[in-house]
Amino acid sequence: MAGWNKFAAGQHWSAKIIITVLLTVLFAGTAGAGNTYGTKKTEGSFAPLKGMTAFGYAEDWSQLLINGMEVSDWLDYRQFEQPEYDAKKELETELKPSIKNLREALNEKLGGHIRFTPGKAQTYKLTISPLNIDKKGNMILECVFSDNSGNQVVKFYVSGRGGTFGSMSNLWGDGFGSAGRRLAKRLINELLPDQKTSKKLADFIDNL
Repeated sequence: MAGWNKFAAGQHWSAKIIITVLLTVLFAGTAGAGNTYGTKKTEGSFAPLKGMTAFGYAEDWSQLLINGMEVSDWLDYRQFEQPEYDAKKELETELKPSIKNLREALNEKLGGHIRFTPGKAQTYKLTISPLNIDKKGNMILECVFSDNSGNQVVKFYVSGRGGTFGSMSNLWGDGFGSAGRRLAKRLINELLPDQKTSKKLADFIDNL
């Protein structure tokens, strides 16, 4: 009986190893899938937003891919990779909340010249949609300004560079911080009518 249990245990671990390897291959093969977003051009125009300083703000996670994988596939992979942790809990309580680094970087670098307020009605609203984020926190975000009727005014994309060391949530936080700084520079160049102020702020962000 002991021999059978040992055999069964071996079979279980062999199956687990095989599944993990297969998921790893899928993971590696889809890792760069989000890079094509960076080549897309801006749709619409910033012209209606010129000179405006107050906007609504929202986040939309419905399009998220993690390393090019659907969220459900990622959770399966992550659970096999780290069976001692709850992959879904990690995503909801550690990874997604790291987007606060984007909001903080955005507001800090804009220095009050442009303000974004979640949940407050404004003429226009900015919606940030994470499209693809890898384990290191490298990411592509879709940014859409829309009016009060939900009509799209302009859509563009911003990338963020992830981190090198630390937990996955820390690496995502680095990526969101990077994306926030890049987004701030884009908005300064597009929206502020005072070109001297725009250049000064943009140069400041470049030197961070």
